Amino acid sequence: MLFLAVYCPIAIVAAALVYFFWGYEYFKAVLWGGGLSIVLIWITVFSTNRWLESSVRALLILVYGGLIFRFLAVIVAVIIVHFFTDLHLFSFFIGLLISYVLLQIIEIIYILKRFGKRKLTTNEHTE
Repeated sequence: MLFLAVYCPIAIVAAALVYFFWGYEYFKAVLWGGGLSIVLIWITVFSTNRWLESSVRALLILVYGGLIFRFLAVIVAVIIVHFFTDLHLFSFFIGLLISYVLLQIIEIIYILKRFGKRKLTTNEHTE
């Protein structure tokens, strides 16, 4: 799968570099941030697979609804990390942001490839 083939080697190298240059505390925070973004992207991929065969409107509702859900989940996670854990907040946020952007790019490529393979219904043709 494209997700694992692209993301995992980059994540492993990045985590090793963070551990080598900044130590365990920063590594742990970056790891938790990256882990949260992986969970959010997997939820999106599974729900997108389910809705990909439906209409374009339903797919767009799913995509925009997913954006709102993920935004709220990230806000809640940052609040929890800030007030209830000893994780370095900036490192957590950087790990979350970088991995999330990379995973969003992979997700967009995945959706475009899958969406290009499906057959259009009669009301989706632009004639």
